[in-house]
Amino acid sequence: MVVLEDRLTEAVRIRLESDVPMGVLLSGGVDSSVVTAVAAPIVENLRTFHVTFEGAPSEARFARMVAELAGAEHHELSVRTDPLSDFSHLTRWIDEPVADPSVFPTYYICREARRHVTVCLTGLGGDELFRGYPWLQDRRAIDIWFGLPGPIRKGIYPLSERLGGPLASISTDLRKYEELQYQTLNSRERCVARLEHYPLESLPMMPEAPAPNQTLSRIMDHVKDDSDARDYLTVKSILPNDYLHKDDRLSMANSLELRSPLLDHVLAPLCLRFPGSLKSQRGISKYILKKFAVHRLGLPHNAVYRKKVGFALPLEGLHKEMLPEVESLNRDLRFLHLHQLAKLTSSRASHENSGRVFAILMLLRWCADNGINASSRAG
Repeated sequence: MVVLEDRLTEAVRIRLESDVPMGVLLSGGVDSSVVTAVAAPIVENLRTFHVTFEGAPSEARFARMVAELAGAEHHELSVRTDPLSDFSHLTRWIDEPVADPSVFPTYYICREARRHVTVCLTGLGGDELFRGYPWLQDRRAIDIWFGLPGPIRKGIYPLSERLGGPLASISTDLRKYEELQYQTLNSRERCVARLEHYPLESLPMMPEAPAPNQTLSRIMDHVKDDSDARDYLTVKSILPNDYLHKDDRLSMANSLELRSPLLDHVLAPLCLRFPGSLKSQRGISKYILKKFAVHRLGLPHNAVYRKKVGFALPLEGLHKEMLPEVESLNRDLRFLHLHQLAKLTSSRASHENSGRVFAILMLLRWCADNGINASSRAG
């Protein structure tokens, strides 16, 4: 833990060097809280920024708690969001479509923070280095579900859908795993399945679609241990192709520079070499980082050891609004086959279905803004 503390302190210190106003994007989660606590003794008049959004889970009280302990000048900014209207702003800057709804809060946070500072530190990298994502953990609940007899599972699906609400959403998501025969997949195949909005066999819904992409599986083939393979996947694929990509584009769109101490070129390899027992233990993710946060940095136990809150707008609430946009755009672009479009637009709001609709809408909106349609692709 001493080695972790020394290297992390140096990584933060280096990234606090600046000739312009700077601060920390403080979500209230473990990673940004650790960066804030480490930065506080190094720089005078530390400024922290927390942005809340309508309809999204709030970690504001934890951010305030950490900022107060750090003695920071805390800015809590409330943003009214209009995602459908803002799609064109995002697709203009993002360079390529990214099927990640956290593009919205990322854009809003950078926009608001830039009104006060020019550079901000972030906690990006903590989930990748310390096995913080829920899908990297053992999904015992899913295993228990598939331990039930098939007739019972099939009887519960329609019942939960009739009841509606969260049960219907969970039922829809479980149906995806049922179709994929999730219980027969190995650990690596399950990891890939959780990350895909569309099963590989459904990709031909796009006219002239390429062969199914096996990139995720090929990445994990470089590592023998299944747990290490999943960690390797996040660092080699998801981090550069999603999180770093959108953070870079959307911060620069707002003339804000983001710096990520946890991805320091010395610190990151050190963390990746930690054994799995230090990353996840007794059901606790980010085990060593959380121990460090509480015992070395003095962060509150209830702020550190709590359920992870996702960094995204709740897509289920936008499900019905997104569907007419998909139909309208596809009418002009002719990207989706009609039978697949009908299947998509008749879907019920759920984490999985709404994520699929968002992914298609992002693709169609990006193509429309860049003058790409089925005819231009064929040419």
